[in-house]
Amino acid sequence: MTVMNPFLNVAREAALSAGKLITEIRNRPDLRIRFKEDNSPVTQADLAAQEVIISTIRRYFNHQIRSEELPPTEGIFLGKDSPETWIIDPIDGTEEFISGGKYFSISIAYTHHGEVLAGVIYAPALEQLYYATRGDGAFLNDRRIQVSSKQTLKEARQLLTPEQFQKKIYQKILQVLETKAVLLKASLSLKAALIASGEVDIYLKQEPTSEWDIAAGDLLIREAGGVLTDLAGLPILYTDKNPDHILGLCAGNKILHPATLKTLRTQGLI
Repeated sequence: MTVMNPFLNVAREAALSAGKLITEIRNRPDLRIRFKEDNSPVTQADLAAQEVIISTIRRYFNHQIRSEELPPTEGIFLGKDSPETWIIDPIDGTEEFISGGKYFSISIAYTHHGEVLAGVIYAPALEQLYYATRGDGAFLNDRRIQVSSKQTLKEARQLLTPEQFQKKIYQKILQVLETKAVLLKASLSLKAALIASGEVDIYLKQEPTSEWDIAAGDLLIREAGGVLTDLAGLPILYTDKNPDHILGLCAGNKILHPATLKTLRTQGLI
């Protein structure tokens, strides 16, 4: 497939370049791991990938950039205040990257007035490149993808992390929804990609979420025929100055998503 959208072309170029770089860095003996104020890890690979992505975008566009690993002196924004903003996570799933696992990813989204118009999620260890533009569908390695066609919660596969599965609230949610648990420790953007490609049917997250973790995945799911909202059932607008303003997520197809939220509201679980 020939990609003609200029924003998607740049996002793909940036993601592939960053993926190649972090794969090389991962083979080095010292990743130079440090910990941020929230105790989450960051490595030289995160920073190097961010630099490659930003420099690639800057070669083509002078838009605002929001990234997880920008230094405190920059804040979370880089560049002029603009309705056109790139939201990036250089490595989503840094712990998975450090541990030698495969389920980490690079997430890049182009937004205009808070709406995601182009998005890329690249998992270099899996050799999977997901991408979408508004109105043109969602793709994995140039193959069109769609969300699951499951019709009932009882037949649905609900994606959880092993940590979520250990929590009483998620055990209660599984019991109430009567879904089948699928456990996987993966980056949030890859979880969205798995929903978009129909590998799993429902993803629910009660904890706060950062924009850079989900912006590209949001578009991917919608273009694959699915729905992603907050727990109130509202679409996410990517304009808030606080990147952690998203208080929970629910994703699935157009039947399972509303059924999940309705069931959980009825039981007082959201």
